[in-house]
Amino acid sequence: MIRPGATIGILGGGQLGRMLALAAAEYGLKTHVYTPEADSPAFEVAAQRTCAAYEDEAALIRFAKACDVVTYEFENVPRRTAEIVGSFAPLFPDSDALATTQDRLSEKTFVAGLGIATAPFQAVASEDDLREALRRLRATQTENVLAHPDPAGDA
Repeated sequence: MIRPGATIGILGGGQLGRMLALAAAEYGLKTHVYTPEADSPAFEVAAQRTCAAYEDEAALIRFAKACDVVTYEFENVPRRTAEIVGSFAPLFPDSDALATTQDRLSEKTFVAGLGIATAPFQAVASEDDLREALRRLRATQTENVLAHPDPAGDA
């Protein structure tokens, strides 16, 4: 448990980071925001700020050592960043959980494995897989959206 006066590190400085910092302040907690964006909305309300690249190991270590606990504003923080920070401060969720949320197939498989209902899904690695997935998903008679990680369709 963290106590009033403790510092929560936040990786990411957007609107969610700002809301987290404001909520933390209501409980007497300080926040230290780490983000590469100099015009971060969360910087406006954080007690401490670090503007550095997610790949800047020295800055990440200084940040982690200045925090009692660290979390994320969003799941697009590089896994290596989380591993570095997690080596110097308690990090929740940990880098393995972050990696799971960054891969939608892993994430849905994990959630389904917990017995939580998900929309139908299937891994697709080839055109044949795609045809089979479309056939299977159409059979469910539900609306489906296909998302491709590469907008150009090259992956």
